[in-house]
Amino acid sequence: MSYCDYAPILQEVADLAAAQPMPEAEVQRYGDLVPDGLREVWRRHGADLIVGEGRIQFCDPSPMRVALAPWFEGDAGLSIERFVPFAYTSHGTILITDGSSTLHDLDLAFSKLTVIRGQDSRPLDQRLTFSIEVSMRYLKQSKHDVDHHAKAVRAFGPLHLGEVFGWEPPFQVTLDASHQIGKFTIADRIAQLQAIGPLEYHRAFRDEIEAAQYGGDSFIRCVGPEPLGG
Repeated sequence: MSYCDYAPILQEVADLAAAQPMPEAEVQRYGDLVPDGLREVWRRHGADLIVGEGRIQFCDPSPMRVALAPWFEGDAGLSIERFVPFAYTSHGTILITDGSSTLHDLDLAFSKLTVIRGQDSRPLDQRLTFSIEVSMRYLKQSKHDVDHHAKAVRAFGPLHLGEVFGWEPPFQVTLDASHQIGKFTIADRIAQLQAIGPLEYHRAFRDEIEAAQYGGDSFIRCVGPEPLGG
């Protein structure tokens, strides 16, 4: 059963037995946009689950869609109604499925939306759990061998439901003292970034051949309106 694909991740959820199941009408709302295993997770445990002190959080797609919608309003190529945000990392990378082999991630650290085309025939539940596991591993790794999640937890404590760590000011690209990490609700962080400007939409290359096809440029276009007065 595809629910089993999520078992290693769910083992890191504290008080899983106390989690509130999602109502069946809400589970069925997303139809073929969500694979069977993820629907079963929602059916048994609900969508609001904190994994490993907030390293990953499963999330209810409905309020997340509402929060993200201003970036996609009126976009003919990217409909928020086809996107199901199902989880996000402690540093604000939102994982999104649309029921196909294509995944998206939206990195709030850089206001960057990346499309990741399906590269194999694995069932979608396995692709989703792989994306979660990769995201969790990524937070533990850097060229300086720093676990940024653990470092932030030591400074600010574990994340609560709906919270993420982030840089202030946003778009931190160096480690100088002018940038400080802090705790935000993910809804407030999204609204803050929408006030700054649109997303950059990028493609993830499958290999060097595909990279050469696009001249090594992963940028596709901008998504979302410019800020008022921008």
